[in-house]
Amino acid sequence: MSQDPQRQDSFGVTDHSATAPVLKRLVSDQVLKFLPSFYSPNALTLTGGSLAAAAAMLIWGLMDEMKSGSDVGRLWMMLSAVLLISYGVFDQLDGMQARKLGRSSPFGDFLDHWVDTIIANSMTVPIMVMLGVPVLMIWLMAFVTALAFWAHNWETRNTNYRHLPMVGGLESIWTALVIMTLTSLFGIEVWQRSLFGISLLSAFYWLGLSALLWVVVKSLMSSQIRLGDYWGFILALVPISIWLVWLAPKYADGFLFVCLGYVLMGMMATYLTGNLMRHLWLGGTYKRFDVWTPLMGLLVLGAALFSVNEVEMSLTLKTTLVVVSALAVIRVVYQGVRSYLEMNAKGNSQGNSQGN
Repeated sequence: MSQDPQRQDSFGVTDHSATAPVLKRLVSDQVLKFLPSFYSPNALTLTGGSLAAAAAMLIWGLMDEMKSGSDVGRLWMMLSAVLLISYGVFDQLDGMQARKLGRSSPFGDFLDHWVDTIIANSMTVPIMVMLGVPVLMIWLMAFVTALAFWAHNWETRNTNYRHLPMVGGLESIWTALVIMTLTSLFGIEVWQRSLFGISLLSAFYWLGLSALLWVVVKSLMSSQIRLGDYWGFILALVPISIWLVWLAPKYADGFLFVCLGYVLMGMMATYLTGNLMRHLWLGGTYKRFDVWTPLMGLLVLGAALFSVNEVEMSLTLKTTLVVVSALAVIRVVYQGVRSYLEMNAKGNSQGNSQGN
């Protein structure tokens, strides 16, 4: 553990998003006029997150239908796209509704970015799997996505300022929207077409990865992060990364369990980022290392090593993946509930102190 400097009760925000003002002016401002006051900002956040989660589950569950290019597959693809852009609108509306009703709160900020972290770590993977991106590249994008959110919250935590990048979350949503629309219209083979000798798929991939890497580098440079602070993140994600890159492709019937592996990775990344956001608002001593987080990946890796020479995964590995992934989801949900209770209690305590 490390003792941290005195935290402040608020922080500044600058939004450099290239497309957020356009979406706000054309859509979100118009929708806000009709939003009833009983629709709370946190309810908007959860609604948007649910829509994005539904889009991800549609892609995972109906991937073969979507790849086939059938009319039904195209319909599901466009529905996923609509759900995703709806999430982008709700992601703007929650903050706008909070300011309109004067109901901004530390937990509202936590919930907004906590949900964004979950979605970012679960939405990109099924799209890449559907498009046939190589395993190593899928893992690299997932790992850098997790690192970008984690590093960005280190910057906020240590500088009391949040810089939203020009190419950030909303731009990622637009990218996914373009990908799903083009796939729906022209079929999955459109991504093999070349532009200046580079396939469209490769161009989209490396542009997206470059934008994320820029966020990582910029955030880490300005966050004053110490070398020892990396260990919790590295030890949490390396075991499951080894499973995904080295062992998972060896199994003939492993698609569902590779999906669970990415769910586990996303939940661990969300938990690590959530700890930073909790500390931003609750203060106290920040815990660099949590033994339970790397243990989840180590359990999966250990179970995989016992069945690495089998054509199909052993019952032990399958059971371990299902149980550990479920525990990771439960743990992240518990983190959200616990944060709500603690931040509410802190807010009530401060209110009573000011009243006295």
